[in-house]
Amino acid sequence: MTDNKTKHQNIASALAAVQSEMGKALKQSSNPHFKSKYADLASVVDACLPALNANGIAVVQPMTENEFGRAV
Repeated sequence: MTDNKTKHQNIASALAAVQSEMGKALKQSSNPHFKSKYADLASVVDACLPALNANGIAVVQPMTENEFGRAV
């Protein structure tokens, strides 16, 4: 993997580096209705996050408020 000191010129070059380092999301969850396996969100995060972080890309989930003032 790239070390944390690597600087990229733009987000596109950072994402290209991430793609070359990213692992595969493992299909470890089962869908009994379709009798199939799938990669759940945790598996996708496990496959992507190390490469994203190594290339200076943070994953964030913004919070907003709905019409009742509740966080969503």
